[in-house]
Amino acid sequence: MDGIAVSNVMTVECAGAGILGHVFTREEHRRQGLCQAIFGVLQPHFRQRGGLRLTLDTGFDSPPYWIYHRHGFRRCCPSRAS
Repeated sequence: MDGIAVSNVMTVECAGAGILGHVFTREEHRRQGLCQAIFGVLQPHFRQRGGLRLTLDTGFDSPPYWIYHRHGFRRCCPSRAS
């Protein structure tokens, strides 16, 4: 906005496998639809580049976890009993 980056996301991929990382939105710009807009472009673009599976790592049941969940990401590794 006005030449200043207010939100960021990175994806890298190789042979169809991708990693999502470096996700950030400046605090004063959060909850204004930027994430929705970014993911609306990111996911189709990832598929157009040959991406098949996009993964990420975040804390379970954290606010970011639920943001990613709204965009189709699901927990892939169930908890292991000790």
